[in-house]
Amino acid sequence: MTSSRPRFLGGTIGSLGIIALWWVAAVTVFAKTNSSGQQITGSIPTPLEVIQQFGVDGFEFYLKNAGMTVTEASIGFLLGNIGAIALACVALALPNLRTLQPRLPSSHIASLSLLSVRSFD
Repeated sequence: MTSSRPRFLGGTIGSLGIIALWWVAAVTVFAKTNSSGQQITGSIPTPLEVIQQFGVDGFEFYLKNAGMTVTEASIGFLLGNIGAIALACVALALPNLRTLQPRLPSSHIASLSLLSVRSFD
């Protein structure tokens, strides 16, 4: 069954709906007023305030921070994949460890995982 409406229409309506909800929430629920009753910037800016701040900060500010974020995310992605591959190699190299797991009660496995998490703190 073919539809006569454009394929992008649903996504456009959804995106505009999210922006509208953001705007309404920013000027109602998250709005702040001072002691004289004047509205001041709330905890969530409106979409227009965000666009205006882009102009104030300049493109270089966002380019520098985006570059740093992408670099850090790439390092984390690489280290996570290296760790996953290393654990997979250990699991393949030592198949007898698989028989040990059903013998351990789940409470022991949970306490071992908690100890491993706490050791990084």
